[in-house]
Amino acid sequence: MRARSNCLVLLAVSLLCRLAAAADWSEEQISRLPAGERPARLFNGKDLAGWEGQIGKYFSVEQGVIVGRNNKENAPQASTYLLTKQKYRNFRLIFESKLVNSEMHSGIALWGKAVEKAEDPFSYQGHLVMYPSAYGFYDLYRRNSIFQDKLGVAQRVGKQHDWNRMEILATGRRIRHVINGRLVADWSDPQPELCETGPIGLQLHSNNLPQEVHFRGLILTENPEDRLVTAESRDAGLLLEGNPAESGMDPEALKGIGERMRAFVAAKQMAGAVTLVARRGRVVHVEPVGKADIAAGRDMANDTLFAIASMTKPITAAAVMILHDEGRLKLDDLVSKYIPAFKDTALATGKPAREITIRDCLTHTSGLSSDQRNQGTLANTVELLAKSPLAFEPGSKWQYGPGLSVAGRVVEVVSGKPFDQFLSERIFLPLEMKDTSFRPTPDQAQRLARLYQPTADKKGLEPGMHWLFDLSPDTTPT
Repeated sequence: MRARSNCLVLLAVSLLCRLAAAADWSEEQISRLPAGERPARLFNGKDLAGWEGQIGKYFSVEQGVIVGRNNKENAPQASTYLLTKQKYRNFRLIFESKLVNSEMHSGIALWGKAVEKAEDPFSYQGHLVMYPSAYGFYDLYRRNSIFQDKLGVAQRVGKQHDWNRMEILATGRRIRHVINGRLVADWSDPQPELCETGPIGLQLHSNNLPQEVHFRGLILTENPEDRLVTAESRDAGLLLEGNPAESGMDPEALKGIGERMRAFVAAKQMAGAVTLVARRGRVVHVEPVGKADIAAGRDMANDTLFAIASMTKPITAAAVMILHDEGRLKLDDLVSKYIPAFKDTALATGKPAREITIRDCLTHTSGLSSDQRNQGTLANTVELLAKSPLAFEPGSKWQYGPGLSVAGRVVEVVSGKPFDQFLSERIFLPLEMKDTSFRPTPDQAQRLARLYQPTADKKGLEPGMHWLFDLSPDTTPT
């Protein structure tokens, strides 16, 4: 019996330690702050001293956490906020938040003021950093949505019903938002006159359904240095939507892209397109136009998938270089070392001066030629290529051809894995390329753009019969 009691005590201590460790995340970030920044704790962990709002009715402190809660009977008609009594302009805020239930969102209000809405004096007019579910920035009671998570960056890293670790860096007219170590938004307000000194607000969204949101940590520094402290270094080059002017782009000129694409669609020169422009690490334009499937009436969307055809070739080259970097092959190795059939390749006039190398396959100097249609499996296709006459001496000239299919087969032989499996394990999954595959899932197939070609009279479009659209199980596109 004593042994069981000891186990229970140890279990309780373990759980308490884990809870304390989780609650201390914001505190742990203090050691990462620049030397000149002095942290202030907006929440003392005990009560709501220093805050004002509908305390008692909607906001309280439970087990060291700020809780915002409504129910079906007392849901606010307008979003209500727990506001700091002190006002802030340039600051860094490090905190954790969790939406316990509902599929709505919460957020942090800043750069504004308290206003009365629906008989609640604690609504807010100003900027709102939203999470989870509806990520982005909102200008409450003025411009509405001012920044959207169009690329789904925040959606992928945020947690709907669990603790999210966050940092907001708000300086000048620029707001940066980090969620769980990822920079998900970096946006500058084109109207700096609207970026006012004001209280910081914790949002409880207006909702006819019960909603509960938790906040903890809430470490703030004023006039911070211009660098993030919780973002992982790998996110330095993350592409996010940004202001065109800050990237040296003309916003008016960018608007012309969509207009030109719509003109092509109207002229039936193409069914549709999704255009994207990025500069200096920021996406400054993304716009879908036209149809992904004309017969079904399905519009192009930001997440429409396309057959990338021969853009598979640079991915294949990357796979070869992975094996090269691991010392498992050399670029000047003869292909016949891995695929014996290539020892007997020949020109129409006789035997070539030398055999084909892996480097030849990567640089389109192999002499191989075909329409690049796969004949069954990759192994079968490559065996047939080895039996086809070479168009020229290997290494003697450049001609676009099927050499990368041979390189892909070399990857299979050296790695001992099917080509698509190697790409998935070594490239797509590590890079979170979740929508890149040789064989789309049923869900992905619903987002796939159909291929079209001009009609015989050149006045319209019809479904394309190109082999690229062949997604049958026994083929692997090159």
